[in-house]
Amino acid sequence: MLARGLAVDTIKGWCRVISRFVEFANEYPWHWRPLDVDQFLADLRSQHTQIALSTLRSYSNAISMFCSYVSDSRYEWVAFCEKQFGDVPSLIYVIALTQRRRAGSHVACTMEMIADRLRAAWIGFHS
Repeated sequence: MLARGLAVDTIKGWCRVISRFVEFANEYPWHWRPLDVDQFLADLRSQHTQIALSTLRSYSNAISMFCSYVSDSRYEWVAFCEKQFGDVPSLIYVIALTQRRRAGSHVACTMEMIADRLRAAWIGFHS
C-alpha cells in the first residue's frame, strides 16, 4: 500500500475501522451479519457528537471491502480460515448510504487499491 502512495495514517485509519467493528461485533468475520454493521453504524451516529455522513460512508465501505477481500478465494484467506478455524468468512453487503455527495468529493479507487486496503486491515487485525 505504501508503494501505491497511500499515507501511513490512511492505512492505520482503515485498520482502526475494522478493529473497532471487530470489538463492537465481538465476533469473527465468518459470524458477521448485516445487522451487526447496521448496529455499529447506528451506534456511531447516536453518539453525543455524531460522525459525519461521509465518515459513516467511509466506515461502511471499509467493512464491505474488507469482507469482499477476506471472502475472495484468490487471496487464500478462505482456505486459511477453513483450515485454521473450520469456518470461512462470509461476504456481507452493507447498504450504501444514499446521501448525495458534493461534486468533486468522490475519489475513485481501483480494485487493486481496495484489495491493498483490505489486506492492510487484515494484517492490522492480527498484529
